[in-house]
Amino acid sequence: QVAATMGGFRRSFEYIQDYVNIYGLKIWQEEVSRIINYNVEQECNSFLRTKIYDWQSVYQSTAIRIPRYQPVDAVSVNFVGRLAREIMRITDTSSTSYVEQMGTWYDNRTRHEVVSPKVFEQLELALGAFGLALWTKVSRKCWLISRRKSSLWKVFESVLSNCTSKPARS
Repeated sequence: QVAATMGGFRRSFEYIQDYVNIYGLKIWQEEVSRIINYNVEQECNSFLRTKIYDWQSVYQSTAIRIPRYQPVDAVSVNFVGRLAREIMRITDTSSTSYVEQMGTWYDNRTRHEVVSPKVFEQLELALGAFGLALWTKVSRKCWLISRRKSSLWKVFESVLSNCTSKPARS
């Protein structure tokens, strides 16, 4: 559902650019990148000693502000943290195993597939390449700082590099 909505917005920017004579797709990519980077930065603040406030953020603009919403849980600041924590929860190494040949996590008890490359393909459809790049930023800035399962992040990065090496979808 998110992928369909975001795809619709992207197509609207592409469509409008032909009539207004502006680079609509470029504007779309820059703004989505800015929003995702800002949210990654704000989520990572909880792991940093020196916080980056709104007025200090290179991604926040005085002309077009990125809104800050109230957190919906006690742990995450925004959607970036919720998404990262959910994937970490369902791929927890105490209950799942990663099979590199399949690029998939399986439940240790039931042997059912838990997370496959399809999840990352859906993330790419919803948030584009920026959504996949989000994982690298979150892992490097946040969870590696707190020393959480660095071997799992190597697996994430290998999966992401496989996903991003595919030809771009139009």
